[in-house]
Amino acid sequence: MQASAITMTSTKRTILVVDDEPVNLELILSLLGAEYEVLYASNGIRGTELARQHLPDIVIMDWEMPLMNGIDAILKLKEDSTTTDIPIIISTGIMTESNDLKTALEMGAVDFLTKPFNPVEFKARLGSALRLSDSLKHVKEQKLAIEELAMKEQNLLRENIETKTRELSSSAMFDFQKNELLSKLLDEVNRLNSVTNQMYAPQIKKISR
Repeated sequence: MQASAITMTSTKRTILVVDDEPVNLELILSLLGAEYEVLYASNGIRGTELARQHLPDIVIMDWEMPLMNGIDAILKLKEDSTTTDIPIIISTGIMTESNDLKTALEMGAVDFLTKPFNPVEFKARLGSALRLSDSLKHVKEQKLAIEELAMKEQNLLRENIETKTRELSSSAMFDFQKNELLSKLLDEVNRLNSVTNQMYAPQIKKISR
């Protein structure tokens, strides 16, 4: 079966199911009802591609698959900065020992489902993963908001520094021109004092001071 996307409803909740057995997809669809958009891939390679393209809320990943198994697919998704925060539930009907669960969690899965799915357990674990997804998105949004605020503050600070620099430059130029003018006036006063044979020496001395 080719990898495909099955649209159930236009909501923000998107679940990617990666499983090489179509019957498992049909079971998951029956358990989910009509409140999610479901994407489907039949192997790990296509699953990682769909995850990067659509950034689903969660991924339900089968363990044993052709081309790329679920563990390798999890590692690929965790290596990618765009998909690393997507919660992944590993599902299997074979790797069900406690050591297998430990391995899946260490590789990056957030939960574990055994086949055949128990409807109550499936919905409970799905709900837990979705709440985790919401929390991660909220943290990411807050982080982006803080980074945006910090960037605005940096831009404002830079603008203030540039404004102050221009003001200081203008002030320095004004002082230079003022001193140059005063120097010329003083030279002119001294010249007049010389021309008048110091007739007004006291007054000129006062002006000079």
